[in-house]
Amino acid sequence: MDKREQFLNLLIQKQILDPTRAGEIMKSVQATKKDLGDFLMDQKILTEEKLTELKAEFYSLPYYLAADQAVPEAILNFLPEEIAKNYNIVCFAKEKKVVKIGLVEPDPRAMEAVNFLASDEKLKVEYYLLSRASWEKIFKQYQKIEEEISTALELKAKEEGEEIVQVKQESDNLGEEDINSAPVSRIVSVVIRHAVEARASDIHIEPFGNESRVRYRIDGILHTNAIIARIKVLAKLKLDETRIPQDGRIRLLINNREIDFRISTLPLASQEKVVMRILDTVKGAPTLEDLGFNKIALNSIHEGIKKTNGIFLVTGPTGSGKTTTLYALLNILNKEGVNISTLEDPI
Repeated sequence: MDKREQFLNLLIQKQILDPTRAGEIMKSVQATKKDLGDFLMDQKILTEEKLTELKAEFYSLPYYLAADQAVPEAILNFLPEEIAKNYNIVCFAKEKKVVKIGLVEPDPRAMEAVNFLASDEKLKVEYYLLSRASWEKIFKQYQKIEEEISTALELKAKEEGEEIVQVKQESDNLGEEDINSAPVSRIVSVVIRHAVEARASDIHIEPFGNESRVRYRIDGILHTNAIIARIKVLAKLKLDETRIPQDGRIRLLINNREIDFRISTLPLASQEKVVMRILDTVKGAPTLEDLGFNKIALNSIHEGIKKTNGIFLVTGPTGSGKTTTLYALLNILNKEGVNISTLEDPI
């Protein structure tokens, strides 16, 4: 007996269908190869919410009906937008060390992805079944990020009397008033705040003609100009130097947390691009076990750091965890009687 027949038996037990009608429905579904849930809704046997409630009982999961209240951004962004879209899941609540995840279907792959994210923050996960309508209601709230940035951009465009925000060609022409103007400051603040709340590791700002593209690196993947000048001011970099790369740092208070940013500017043909590495020091460095090293690698690492001389080389592409690995090692070595100095550029 497959799951469709088992679910129809549940409807018989609930006296929603009689055995004869259930048999007819099963034959129709097999002949048309239509999804059983869609068929039951098309025939107006069940509403979408009643179907979801019964499916929740069938899969031994609690049922969740989304209300109209907004989900706080920090909670919504526990799941990156791409993961929420790919797996039809959303995070709708967080209480202490428990996150509540809504699923349209109980997909083991989705649960595996969520469990991986939760383990990074040592959180417990509670799963709920919700309807597609409820999922869409919550998922639409991701658009607030784009809307907030768009509003700031439109305000700046209106001030400049243009439909598109233009990036000025020469940074020398940018006065202090331009750089610190309210719309530009707001754009930068919104970009930074949403990157932190989405748990991004980097912000990439790249000019394209009369527009600038902002992308966040989340879980190693990039998701898809007075702004650049504003960031250079915050990082105390030279505004009039656009021909060579510059490095700096910013420390900002975001949602009552101190966040460090490493800033890198790179010259292009006629403009500059900026990469901002986000360093959330509140989380602290994870252990080597948390980073996923297997037992063989862990044994080699522990043997290596016991030696009194030598070199320990950590390599890898951007965002692969080089600095995190080194700080996990430093946490092991950081004991009374040991003097540690680090050379970092930038710090």
